[in-house]
Amino acid sequence: MSADPTSAKLICLETAPVQQFVASIFRAAGWNAADSKVATDCLIGSDRAGHASHGIGLIPMYVDTIKSGCLKPEWTAQTIKDDGPFVVINGRRSLGQVGARDATLKGIATARQHGIALVNLIDSHHVGRIGHYGEMVAREGFVGMFWVNVHGRKPTVVPFGAREPRFSTNPHCVAIPRRGADPFLLDFATAEMAVNKARVAFAKGEKVRHGTLLDHQGRPTDDPGVLWANPRGSIATFGLHKGSGLAIVCELMSAVLAGGPLVADQDEAGAILNNMTALVIDPRRMAVGDEPIEAATDRMVEWVKSAAAADGVDAVLTPGEPEQINRARLGSRIEIDPATWSDICKAAAKMGVSDVPRAI
Repeated sequence: MSADPTSAKLICLETAPVQQFVASIFRAAGWNAADSKVATDCLIGSDRAGHASHGIGLIPMYVDTIKSGCLKPEWTAQTIKDDGPFVVINGRRSLGQVGARDATLKGIATARQHGIALVNLIDSHHVGRIGHYGEMVAREGFVGMFWVNVHGRKPTVVPFGAREPRFSTNPHCVAIPRRGADPFLLDFATAEMAVNKARVAFAKGEKVRHGTLLDHQGRPTDDPGVLWANPRGSIATFGLHKGSGLAIVCELMSAVLAGGPLVADQDEAGAILNNMTALVIDPRRMAVGDEPIEAATDRMVEWVKSAAAADGVDAVLTPGEPEQINRARLGSRIEIDPATWSDICKAAAKMGVSDVPRAI
C-alpha cells in the first residue's frame, strides 16, 4: 500500500451500480446472492455513514484473504448454545457480516421472547462496522450494547504507559431507539483511531492528529504510514488510561464469556478475526413508568443539543447524527478516494470481475 498525495479529490459514484459491482466480487468468490448482498450492504452502508474505514475500501484486503484460503464460502457460522437468553454462535471464521447479521437477528428474536438476550459470536471473520448492528437492534425498539475484540493478527494498539502494542482497536457500541428518528448510536474504537481510518488517511496522503499514532520506537507521530512501515508503528488508546481500560474490557467481554480467542493467544490466522458480544434489552420489560424510552431519549437529546455551541462549531451534535448528516448529504451516491478505488478495481480483476462502475 502506498500513499498518493494527489488523491484528495474524491471520486463520486452512484450507489446502485457499486452495490452490483461489489456483490459480484463476493459472488465470483463463491458466496450466494443473499450472503453477497448482506456483506455488500454493510460495506456500502459504512461508506454512506461517513466511515470509509469500514466500507468498500476493505475489498482488496478481503480478496487477499480469499486468495490465501483464509476465507472460504463453505465456512459458515454454527449455533453451539441456545439456552433461554444465552446464545453462542461459532463464526468458524466465515464471512463476518453474515454471521454478525444472524447473531443480531437472533438477539432481537431472543429479547422478544425473554426480555433480554446475551449473544456471543466467536471466531468470526471481520464483521465490519459495529454501528450497523446497533442500528438493527434499535430500529426494532430494543437497546443494544456491543463489545468486540480483534484477533488473528498481531496487536496494533499500545496500552497506557507502554510502547509496545498488546491489543487491537476493540470497538464498543451502544444503540438506543428514538421516536420517529434514527437511533442514538454511540460507536467507537477504543484506540485513538481505527486501523482502517489510518489506511484511508494514508491513501489520501493526509496526516493525523499528532500523538494518535506511535512509531516503532513508541514516539508520538502524525504519519499514518508508520502502520505500514517495517518495523511497524502502533496506535494509542483514546483518553489515556480510560481508553486503555475500556479496550481490555472489550477484549474480555467479547472473548471470555464463551471461550473465544483472545489477542493474547497470538494466532496468526492471516485474516482479521472478531469476537462480538451483543446484549439486547427490551426496554418495555424494564419500564415501571409511563414514558417510553424513545420519548425519554428524545428529551435527553434535545436537552444536550440546546447547549450553546462553542466558538467555531456550527451545532452541537449527539451520537448518530454525523452518520445521518452524511447519508443526507450523499443522497444516492458514495464517495471514495482515487487510490482506494484503484485498489478495489485491481482486486475485482483478480476475481475476474471487470464491469467497473463509472464515476459521476
